[in-house]
Amino acid sequence: MRPNIAFITSLCLLVVTSVAQAQSQEDPAERPQRPQRQQNQAPPLTPEQLEAAWKLQTTGFAHNSQLSGDQAEKVTEAYLDARKNYAKAQREMQRGEKGEDGDGNRGGRGGRGGRGGGRFNPAMRELMTEHRDKLHDTFDDIITDKTLQRAMLTLGSFDTSWDRMANAIAGFELGDEKTLEALKPVEDYVAAIEAARESGNNQTMRQGMMDARFKLADDMKTILSEVQRKKFSQIVDSGFRRRRVTPGGPGGAGGRGGRGGGDRGGRGGGG
Repeated sequence: MRPNIAFITSLCLLVVTSVAQAQSQEDPAERPQRPQRQQNQAPPLTPEQLEAAWKLQTTGFAHNSQLSGDQAEKVTEAYLDARKNYAKAQREMQRGEKGEDGDGNRGGRGGRGGRGGGRFNPAMRELMTEHRDKLHDTFDDIITDKTLQRAMLTLGSFDTSWDRMANAIAGFELGDEKTLEALKPVEDYVAAIEAARESGNNQTMRQGMMDARFKLADDMKTILSEVQRKKFSQIVDSGFRRRRVTPGGPGGAGGRGGRGGGDRGGRGGGG
C-alpha cells in the first residue's frame, strides 16, 4: 500500500503550526516562578504541547514506515488515546499513593514528565505494561507485524524525552520537508535506546545508548543550525541522563514486559 505523502505532509504542517502557536501563547512572565525547577529542570510541557508532540511522532513514524493515509490516521488516533489514558492512570495512581503514604511515595511529579519516583516502582511499571499491551493490540489490527515491531520500539516506549525532542523540532519551524528529515534520526535514536535496554547486559546497554547518542548528534549536523543543535543537544542530554537505569528496568521495554523479559513476559518482539 503506497503512502499518502500529501496527507502526511499536511499533517506535519498542521502539527508544527499548532506547536508554534502554543509556544507563542506562553508568557514566561506570567508563569509561577520555581527557582529550583529553573536551575535543574525544564518546565513540563503543556497538554497542548504534549498532544502536538505525539502527533508529530506519529507523523514521522507514518512517513518513515510508508503508511497509507488511512493507516496514519488510525495509528495517530490509537497512540494519542494510549498516551492520554496512560497519563490519566498515572495521575490517579499517584494521587492514591499520596493518600496512603502522605508523601506521594516520591512519585508525585511523574504524571506529566515521567521524572517522578512513581514510575520506578513495580505498580507503575505494571501500569505501563498494561497500557502498552493495549496499544499493541490496537496497532496489530492496523499495521503489519514488521511495522508493529518498530511501532512498539518507538511509539510503544511512551518516551517522555522523545516528547521534548519532538516539541523542540516543531519549535524550530524547519518547514515540512526538513521537519520530516529531522524526525527520522530521532525515531532511530528512540528505537536504538529501547533495543539497548532489552539487551539484559549492563555493558551492552551502556555502549548501545552511547552509540545511539553519538549517531543522533552526527545525523543532526546536516539538519539543524549550530544554535538549534545546541538547544536540541541539551534536551537530548537531559533525557539521556534520566535513561541510565538497569537493563529491563523502568523506562526499558524489558522491565515493562511488553516484548518479553519483564514482569509479565508477554509479547516477544511485538509481533
